[in-house]
Amino acid sequence: MASATPGGEPVSSGNTVAVVFASGVSELPPSAAAPLRALAGRRGSALIAVTGFGDAPDPSPDAQAVALKLGLARAQTIATLLVGAGVPASAVEIDAQAMGRGGTARLVQ
Repeated sequence: MASATPGGEPVSSGNTVAVVFASGVSELPPSAAAPLRALAGRRGSALIAVTGFGDAPDPSPDAQAVALKLGLARAQTIATLLVGAGVPASAVEIDAQAMGRGGTARLVQ
């Protein structure tokens, strides 16, 4: 699986793109657009699974609830770019997790 570089640049590894978001925000970094568009171009008829992670600082229910909203917003941001790049909305599946950082988009064969 792709992992983001420490400097925040997205990493594309085969069929997965890992995106690093600034802490606490869902705005897509400009450097993520090209790798995500390239993934969209390689899609063929495959689905793209998008997961946003919410940077939860701890496993408490309150922290997880807030982080889950951020994770979902990040997934929706990635999905919006993919749809704008020509992927049908029906071919994009989004998911969110409270724990973890950034987001991923991967081809599902």
